[in-house]
Amino acid sequence: MTPGDTYSQLVAFLDQHGAQYRLIDHAPEGRTEIVSPMRGNALSQAAKCIVLMVKLGKKVTKYVLGVVPGDARVDSTSTRRAWIARWP
Repeated sequence: MTPGDTYSQLVAFLDQHGAQYRLIDHAPEGRTEIVSPMRGNALSQAAKCIVLMVKLGKKVTKYVLGVVPGDARVDSTSTRRAWIARWP
């Protein structure tokens, strides 16, 4: 699946279920503090995603998706420690 396919599937899903939304086209930026004003929302109203690789052992790796408010920072070390502590 390519990134374009994911986008098309998401839009199709929203349309299929009658979701109300608006598209705001902008160049990929990667920084919430730049994009939030383009979207017309406060940084605290935005959501940003991060994928962390958590090594639980020599041969065990998990990928964790985190979604946090746009004005928050992710402490990757603490996140990894929390996942390791939960792993059996």
